[in-house]
Amino acid sequence: MLNQIIEENKNLIYSIIKKYTYYYDKEDLFQTATIGLIKAYNNYDSSKNTKFPNLMSLLLLIYSNT
Repeated sequence: MLNQIIEENKNLIYSIIKKYTYYYDKEDLFQTATIGLIKAYNNYDSSKNTKFPNLMSLLLLIYSNT
């Protein structure tokens, strides 16, 4: 299941990290952003009325900038 989510969101990950590839290695950024995606998946609670893509995008940005 998790591999499927990562595969389905590769384009989103690359679109978020592309502006940082000048300063950092693209593969390192992708791995860090994938950790953010996994954390978003693990912390997602549909009862809180938050859409998963919103949470995922926020966490990808946070983890891509660390």
